[in-house]
Formats: sequence, C-alpha cells, structure tokens
Amino acid sequence: MNIRQDFNQNGARENISVLRLPYLRSLLFGILLSASPLAVLAHGFLGAGAIVTGALLAVPLALLIVFGDWESLRRPNACDLLFAAFAALAVASLAVNGVEGNTREAVLLVFTLAAYPAARLSGRNLYHGGAIAVLAAVTLVGTAATAWALVEQWYWPHGKPMVFGAYDAAPGQFAMVGGLALLLALSSGTLTGARALVAGVLTLLVSAVLAASIVRFTWWTQPVGATL
Repeated sequence: MNIRQDFNQNGARENISVLRLPYLRSLLFGILLSASPLAVLAHGFLGAGAIVTGALLAVPLALLIVFGDWESLRRPNACDLLFAAFAALAVASLAVNGVEGNTREAVLLVFTLAAYPAARLSGRNLYHGGAIAVLAAVTLVGTAATAWALVEQWYWPHGKPMVFGAYDAAPGQFAMVGGLALLLALSSGTLTGARALVAGVLTLLVSAVLAASIVRFTWWTQPVGATL
C-alpha cells in the first residue's frame, strides 16, 4: 500500500491520504465481532492457546481506542454518563469485594467495559467496509473446515461434525458471523449485479454446509446394515 505522509517542520504527522481510519476501524471491529470463530480457526490450524484467544479480544479493543476520535468526547451524551456511572459502580464493587477465584472473570469484565469506549470513539460506519470483508473471510474458511469435518465424520453417531475434531459448536458460530456479513452487505448499498450473484452463490453453498452441520441428524445417513 502506498501511504503518503505529509510532515510539518516539527516532524509531526499531519495527514495520511491513502490509509483511511474509518476503514481500519471497521476492519478491527470485524475482527472483534468474529473473535470466537477466529479463535476456533486459530486453535485448529495453528494450535493456538488461551493467549491468542485473549489477544483476539484485547488487541482490536485497544487499537479501536487508540485510533478513536477523541475529539468527540468534548461533547458527552447521556450514554457516556450512564456508562461512566456503571463503570464506577463496577470498580467500587471490585474494590470492596475483591476478586476471588479465577481472575479471568475480571479480565473479561475489563474487556466488556472497554467495548463501550472502543465503539464510542470509532464513529459511524463501523459495520461496513472492513467488517464485511473480515466476517465473510472467516465464514468461508470456517465453512471449508466444517465441510471437511462433515464428510470425514458423515457416519459418526454424534450427529454434528466436530470441527478440527473438537468443536461441534463451531458451525453455529460460523453461521452467525456469516449471517451478519450477509445482512451488512445487503444494507451497505455497494452490491452490484455481479457482486450480488457471487454473494448469492456463496451464501447457498455456505447455508447448505452449515445447515447440515447445525441441525442434529438432519442429513445424517446410517450405513447399510449398521445398527445403533
């Protein structure tokens, strides 16, 4: 990518003409929306662990906040005040009661609270552009992995394919992000005739694979002569 930067005499960056922050924010938001199925793919293809799962949540949130429109905070609204009150109550509760047992619950609470400023500072059009690309890519890769498991495990009595041999809930996750990608694409107003044709064919294929995987025993065929 050809990124042109203009600098003033002090060396400070003034603008970036090609790299658009709205698209970058949308891309990061798409990663955040598909964090769960991305974690499944990371575990299955790369053998990743809990650190990668946490990074899929923490990194997009942090970058959305860093690249956010901080000028917008000069005009706080009612939602900002309600969030600030809720966050203050959560912090007060943790200060009084402490964190018992697994600290992951506290980390998840931090991620949950960070989601509001991440979206608040990112402005509009978070659901278009980069988000659609990420959601669609995750859906297609996840569908391919599911189709492989479906064929390989066609006669398993479990009924649902175990994606990567471990995740029978993965097809549902891929279906959710795929449905969201389709809704966003339809509402974006950027679909041409050719794009709509490609999207329709891909949607048909993805729907067939994931429907066969989600609905238990729907397309399951018992071998001839086999008994349960």
